Amino acid sequence: MTVVSSPAVVSPVIPRLDEPQIVTVHTLDGIQLYQFLPEQQFTLSWSRDLRDTSRCELDAPPDPKFDPSIDIIPWLHWVSVWNMSGTDLLWTGPVQKVVASRRALSISARDASALTSRTRTPVTKAWDAADASLIAGELWDMLIALHGLKTHAIRRVDPDGDPFDYHLAAGESMLEDTIKDLEGLGLRWTVVAGTPILGPAPKAPVVALGENDFLDDVSLTVDGSGTFNDVLLRGGDALAHAHVELAGLNLQTIVHVDDMFGVSNVDRATYQSARHTAKIRYSLALPSGVTLHPEAPLSLDQLIPSSRFVISAFGLRFLMELESVTRSYSSGDASVQVTMDSVNDEIPELLEKTTRQLGLTQ
Repeated sequence: MTVVSSPAVVSPVIPRLDEPQIVTVHTLDGIQLYQFLPEQQFTLSWSRDLRDTSRCELDAPPDPKFDPSIDIIPWLHWVSVWNMSGTDLLWTGPVQKVVASRRALSISARDASALTSRTRTPVTKAWDAADASLIAGELWDMLIALHGLKTHAIRRVDPDGDPFDYHLAAGESMLEDTIKDLEGLGLRWTVVAGTPILGPAPKAPVVALGENDFLDDVSLTVDGSGTFNDVLLRGGDALAHAHVELAGLNLQTIVHVDDMFGVSNVDRATYQSARHTAKIRYSLALPSGVTLHPEAPLSLDQLIPSSRFVISAFGLRFLMELESVTRSYSSGDASVQVTMDSVNDEIPELLEKTTRQLGLTQ
């Protein structure tokens, strides 16, 4: 269980999560072509996703004046979702597909990161000891300039990330593949209301939530499958033993780390390993796509992938990270679904090999 500090106090005046929304179809320059009020929407869903392109899907009543061959053109025209007052942009991105019939008009759109699949690597350059967010930021700047987007990339250096050297050759691959490569080096990214956010959200929890703030069931797992409190570590030319008190238990294991040399390193790693594994793990499981209560004390603006939330349940407090959020509307009812995962305890550097040897899942 991760120990967390209390989040900042949030203003109680928060719009309900199920408030209606407006959809517009427009040019990249903002010239509006169509507007769909809540009563003109059969269904509407849009998302924000971590390390993935988000989507917007709209089904609306048919319009006899609409010519599907010329009125809405994929990539040329964009979809935006606004709050009812039109002051807050919630989602925007280029149209991907339009389907028109006598029963409905369906519009499918993706956020601006979809353009990485339509952009070749734009530069030949080598970066030395750079954070992934800074490399991605430069590439996004070039994509924005190439496609004439009205946005800018936000860079957030990962305080826990390691800088690395990186090299690109212009035209060698698609930018989508380069971003995936950077993901493998630790890049977290999302697109919110048309703005690419590169790097993780701040570590401070956004808000505290309780079991009653979810409409679906949550579950607690108490896991001792990875618990050892007596560790014998064999490392290259040294041997070390550590025992951590755990309710009188003597749960032993042997760890082999062949490429760790030096008595001081092995002693330190052994003690860290025993201290880290001499625990019963408590974790909170939320169903994927769990539905938030419409009066949960947070707003859509706070639901940014990689943001952290404190969840209180079963008399315990857990730190969770938001991976995705989907806002759905159908038949007059709106809901917000989220997918969250536990924030793992930090593992000391010397423990990386040790935990792999132990087969622990953090």
